[in-house]
Parts: sequence; structure tokens; C-alpha cells
Amino acid sequence: MKRGKILIVDDHAGTLEFLSFFLSSEGYEILPLADPREVIVQAPAFQPDVLIIDLWMPGMTGLKLHRELGKVESMKKVPVIFLATDGDEYLTWSHTYASPVEYLLRPVSGAAIKRMVGTLMARNDAMKAT
Repeated sequence: MKRGKILIVDDHAGTLEFLSFFLSSEGYEILPLADPREVIVQAPAFQPDVLIIDLWMPGMTGLKLHRELGKVESMKKVPVIFLATDGDEYLTWSHTYASPVEYLLRPVSGAAIKRMVGTLMARNDAMKAT
């Protein structure tokens, strides 16, 4: 039984592979994408429970991608984990979001991503129950 759906977008192949493998081994259904433009097309059909978005990608930043996804009704409240580098976290605080937003600093550890995804999934479940 799958524990939930996670869409991961990161242009770093190593990070995308690590997160996909680690989270799928934890029982999550994963949609890994390297191109943020693909996310805009595929995310509404996939209906993720959590988004994991790299802040800095060629062609579109993670913040821009999140704003674009916020225009899609079904994506507005999907919680997001931004993958940041040291010093980037202020960028996530300077924007207002309808969905819960967290950030993790690179390099990302399995324990940290597991804990954060678990917290956001539990928050989703609690919101759906009310």
C-alpha cells in the first residue's frame, strides 16, 4: 500500500535519483521530473500530496514554479519542500503561500527528508479529516 504521492523536481540528477529511490523505498509513489515546465503539465494529473522543488533550476526557479502551480485550483494547497543552499532560505520566507512551505538545506539527508515528508503528510491527513 502506497503512503502517498510525492512529485520531485530537481535538475540535479543525483539528487533526483537519491530522493526518488529513498522515498519510494519508504512506500511513497514518486513522480521524478528534471524540467520544471513538465511539472506544470503533469502535476495536476498526478495529484501529489507533497511537492519537493529545487529552488534553482534552469528555465524556471522553484519560486516561479510554485507561483505557477498556485494558479491551478487542485494544486493551491499542496505542501512544498524547497531544496535550498545555505543562504537561500530567506527567499522562501519573503513570499506568501496558500500551501504549507518548508525548506531543506543541501546536502539533503534521508532522515531529514523522511521526517519533513512525514510531518507534511500527517498535516494533509489532519486537514482532510476536518
